[in-house]
Amino acid sequence: MKVSRFPDVDAARRHYLGAIDEAAGALRAKYITDVPGQPSTYERKERDARSVLADEPGPHPWGEAEAEALDVSMTEAAQLILAQAEAWEQLGCMVERERMRHKRLVREAETARDADAVYQAALAAFDQIDQIAQAGPLTD
Repeated sequence: MKVSRFPDVDAARRHYLGAIDEAAGALRAKYITDVPGQPSTYERKERDARSVLADEPGPHPWGEAEAEALDVSMTEAAQLILAQAEAWEQLGCMVERERMRHKRLVREAETARDADAVYQAALAAFDQIDQIAQAGPLTD
């Protein structure tokens, strides 16, 4: 949308606040998930993995299912689950930091052009995060 098409700065702010959320959501979906029910699956798998590695008594149905699917031990499955969870945590935090920071800056924008410039900076920040994620694992 052209900056000149906004009737006032408030309309521009509303537009760019939503656009930033959409861009952040698209980036999250690319690496984390947008599949219905998947977030709760990840949470349950992580909970089971932590329980397995802490030698807590079972049952550990999510850990067992993962181990069977990957043809690895429960311990190996738990380690893999937690490594992926930690990578997603890092990615999620980076996306959320930039989303919130740029939304604050849009709210502070004095003109539609300023709001657009902040939006463009948000897209650049999300692109940088995308490049980091594509470069490899986000864990040490």
